[in-house]
Amino acid sequence: KDAIWEKDAPNKVAQTRLTNRHQRPNIEQCRDEPAHRLIEEVTEIEDTVRQLETKLEQSEQRQRELQSTRLALEKEISVKKTSVSIDRDRCLRERTCFPATNHLSGYRTAPFGLEQT
Repeated sequence: KDAIWEKDAPNKVAQTRLTNRHQRPNIEQCRDEPAHRLIEEVTEIEDTVRQLETKLEQSEQRQRELQSTRLALEKEISVKKTSVSIDRDRCLRERTCFPATNHLSGYRTAPFGLEQT
């Protein structure tokens, strides 16, 4: 935005000079080298401003996309934190009431400190 703003003053100066040259009476109104350079300068400045505006629009669009992605990720993280909290606080107590998978599969474990014979 600053670069576009900085091009405003040189553009106004060149436009004013060009306008003043075109408002000269009769013979003084000519198409000489300085007039052609002024026209080129105005065209270059306008092209540069258009390019900067295009880049600014692209940058703003990319920023909006990144913010949208960030919000989606933050929402997903929040859902996952809630899921982990529910699993830890509610489901873990319930799971301790059920036998272990190894026990259900037929493997017997000896009580702590005793060996099976």
